[in-house]
Amino acid sequence: MCTTATSQVGNLLDSRASADQNVHNIVEPAVTGFKKYLMYFTVSRFNARLHLGSKMNPATYYFETSVSQSAPQFLLRRGDSKMAPMVNFVKLSNSSRHALLGKGDFTKQPEEQPVFEELRRDQNLVHRSDYQFGTTEGSVTGRRAEFYWRKNKEARLKTVYDCLDENGRVVAKFFSGGALNWRKGAEIEVLEGLDQGLEGFLIMSALAIWASEGRGFRSLFSGFSNGDKRN
Repeated sequence: MCTTATSQVGNLLDSRASADQNVHNIVEPAVTGFKKYLMYFTVSRFNARLHLGSKMNPATYYFETSVSQSAPQFLLRRGDSKMAPMVNFVKLSNSSRHALLGKGDFTKQPEEQPVFEELRRDQNLVHRSDYQFGTTEGSVTGRRAEFYWRKNKEARLKTVYDCLDENGRVVAKFFSGGALNWRKGAEIEVLEGLDQGLEGFLIMSALAIWASEGRGFRSLFSGFSNGDKRN
């Protein structure tokens, strides 16, 4: 009887330990608030700066775009200009509706071994969709976690998305500045306390979706037809 009870208790503790290990694969933030980045266009309106909390604060990130078909089209730099170090990038493709989401500076990586994750677009009949990507960023065990950008399809004049983790927790949000806003491009909110590398992936993926849907890059994704654009 005692041996059986001891065995049952041991099995229960092992089960709880295994569950705890899975829960803590991704670093949990110490707080539950959101950091808000305000994105303002540069003079060219082709690039933008992201300011934490207020435009009066120095830019935390610089978003750069390119119309290149061979090199990544979207770059995220940590700083306030094109001279700041590149931390993330996105490459679109004419042959796929998905995009490639990268970490670091692609110009310093071997061409045959880029650090890419796939930013997958759900297939549907309209030009605005949901997206998904996976990464090991923020993990204490190296385990991959999936993140899901979910579109608010009721928003007409603005692009509005929430990003959920595997547990259904909102870890990021973004809102476009609206069709008539010529200065403010978007707002991006990221859960406080997240790993900096994961924050970069969340911001870069949000900007890729925002730009491809709202700034004429939709045509670079396979799967968009004239019929799709009319819906």
